[in-house]
Amino acid sequence: VTLPRLLLARRETLLQELAETYIVSSGLHTRDKAVAELFDKYNLRSLPVLDDEGKIAGVIHAEQVITQLREE
Repeated sequence: VTLPRLLLARRETLLQELAETYIVSSGLHTRDKAVAELFDKYNLRSLPVLDDEGKIAGVIHAEQVITQLREE
């Protein structure tokens, strides 16, 4: 649930009604440029990384992407 959706929702609204049905994610082998493009396109603060079985393998944070871009 995004913070704006949570803050703007009525008190009686259930969290499951606010939850996103589509979650942007990355794979273990996704290139740095593609990850940066996802952060830019979806204005992300974090991005889950999924393994080949679709299980969460980690999380990339916006600060990490910014650091990577500065080093290039």
